[in-house]
Amino acid sequence: MDLFKIRYADRPGLGLVRLTLTDTAAGALDATFGVSAFAQDATFGYATPRPFAPFRVAR
Repeated sequence: MDLFKIRYADRPGLGLVRLTLTDTAAGALDATFGVSAFAQDATFGYATPRPFAPFRVAR
């Protein structure tokens, strides 16, 4: 089950792609926080993927 859709960013200064919520993710966030504030296709955040960056495990 996908929680986010990855789309090209409309604000490339914040990142090359943006994460948008699926209907399932929006519903889960609403239920978790007891609100009706999240919607499908709302922007959750921006990112610049670095597929060749070294993988580091947090300790």
